[in-house]
Amino acid sequence: MSINNQHLQNKDCNNSNNTFIFDSQNNHQNQQHQFNTEIENDSDFVIELNIGGKIFTTLRSTLLKEQNCIFHQLLTVNSNIMLDRENRIFMDYKTESFSKILQFLRKGKLPHKYDKLVRLKQEAIFFQMSHLENEVDKLLEEKEERRRAKAEAKLLAAQAAVHGPLVQKRKYDIKYLTNPSETDLAAYLGAGWDFLSEVVVQDQRIITISKGGKRQ
Repeated sequence: MSINNQHLQNKDCNNSNNTFIFDSQNNHQNQQHQFNTEIENDSDFVIELNIGGKIFTTLRSTLLKEQNCIFHQLLTVNSNIMLDRENRIFMDYKTESFSKILQFLRKGKLPHKYDKLVRLKQEAIFFQMSHLENEVDKLLEEKEERRRAKAEAKLLAAQAAVHGPLVQKRKYDIKYLTNPSETDLAAYLGAGWDFLSEVVVQDQRIITISKGGKRQ
């Protein structure tokens, strides 16, 4: 990355946001070095980012929470930083999830929707955030497990609808009760049936009970 045609002037000491003002007459390399040195020496340095036209404000320490990410490469003394016309760090990348990345860095929170997690993983790869990528993978795997369990429950419900409540008889009998009343369920349990599980499939409450031994 390279800096734009404007050059850095000394930092305005009265500006609490540590904003830099540019002076095209100052030496390019010296001012760039000054800018990088200020960032390197101040963990609470306020940084504005322009990522594909979207503006984000955060602290240097927040961006560096993820070890070995792209911001560790950018925010070093020897790094060349591209800046936009408003003196914000510029990255030529179209982002949809960077606000979610900042949320993870600040609070460790991840989105819940599957499609948002997929997009977040793609951006974690771009920004070289391996820890975030691993956490997203774990959550995606959990969601896949729930999807498979839900699909299996639908299949069992379909089998129950075709073959009746008694589906199989091995070491134990198993029944699938669709929307049973509390009285009916209590009667089954009182007759020696064991409660196994309860799922809701297409607004139908399916309760699985067994008799003759616990399922392995």
